[in-house]
Amino acid sequence: MCSFDVIDAATEMVVEAMQYGLSFSHIELADALQMRGINRYCKSDYAEKPTLFFDLTGSDATVENDLAVLEELARSHQPIAFTRAQTREEYEALWKIRHSALYAAGALKPGGKGISTDFCVPNSARYSACIAR
Repeated sequence: MCSFDVIDAATEMVVEAMQYGLSFSHIELADALQMRGINRYCKSDYAEKPTLFFDLTGSDATVENDLAVLEELARSHQPIAFTRAQTREEYEALWKIRHSALYAAGALKPGGKGISTDFCVPNSARYSACIAR
């Protein structure tokens, strides 16, 4: 999990990470408002900033290598936090927080309705511009 002051830094990091061909099984983005909802719903205290959730797959050696590359990429985009799961329990806790996002959004607006969706953007597009629309 990696948080940034601005969403552009997060999306630029994703583009670079994709160019490296890292072994991602998931990349998820929660904006600052979503992180505020997650903190309220989960009673957590993560930075209420744009946050990326990464999941790497492969052999232990592949994951370790890719995680080292990912951490270096993150540093080049000046993250405010980088949380690396060291154990299976820590991994599951981070993804539990991410999976609570829909319920957390509902908690921000009681009585509101949530819609769960994904979107795809061509690699040639500027992700931050697509998200801002």
